[in-house]
Amino acid sequence: MPSESDMMIVYDARDMIKHHNIQSPFLYMKALIESIHLNIKHDFNQQDLIEIPIVYGSKYGPDLESLLKHYKIKLETFIELHSKAQYFVSMMGYSPGFPYLTGLNKKLYINHTSKQKKFIPAGSVVLEGKKCGIVTTDTINDWLVIGYTTIITF
Repeated sequence: MPSESDMMIVYDARDMIKHHNIQSPFLYMKALIESIHLNIKHDFNQQDLIEIPIVYGSKYGPDLESLLKHYKIKLETFIELHSKAQYFVSMMGYSPGFPYLTGLNKKLYINHTSKQKKFIPAGSVVLEGKKCGIVTTDTINDWLVIGYTTIITF
């Protein structure tokens, strides 16, 4: 299971002993992992760019008004800062197909402290910390909803 900087490898030790005649699953997996030499370099400038249309604010982004007050900026400035950034999917998670997007403009980082959960519909564009995301399935969460997209990611 990948994350931004780590990977968890899950294996069934009993199955390895019973069906594959491996006496020490831990030592087998340790040797396997140590034999893998990862030399992964990503050139994010060579990735496919996908433009995501977003409707910001009002009923589509109920948290945007309070964010504008927090940032002390106008809606137009927020939209420019958010939409001009180039994001990349740094990991998938939370729900099926949910992309954690890295690349958010530092001026829009938010230390979100409210843990009041609310219904967030699929298609919502959300902020949390240094990340942006597109909600893929209806959910209950405390993310800050800034807008909505009709793009289906899952």
